[in-house]
Amino acid sequence: MTAIQSHAKEHKIPLEWHLDNDNFERVHEIARPAEVAIVFISASSGEGYITVEGNFGDRNNMEAWGNGAALVKAVAEVNKNVVVVIHSVSRILSS
Repeated sequence: MTAIQSHAKEHKIPLEWHLDNDNFERVHEIARPAEVAIVFISASSGEGYITVEGNFGDRNNMEAWGNGAALVKAVAEVNKNVVVVIHSVSRILSS
């Protein structure tokens, strides 16, 4: 994010971001007029010591965490120029 912000500032490119994966109204507001929408999603491995979204330790499915798939769909509904950046220990299947 820091590199993207720095680049945008240097080249006078307008930049907005949103960190709430569940507020699709705001997601639409930001993504609709954007020339490019970049969506970051993730899925981690708990290595046996945490539980996230029903996944204890290692992942038990191939889903993006934090409502990631729905977030990508919400952005794509209003902007056809979407870049999805995935930070994951393995593949993510789209649904």
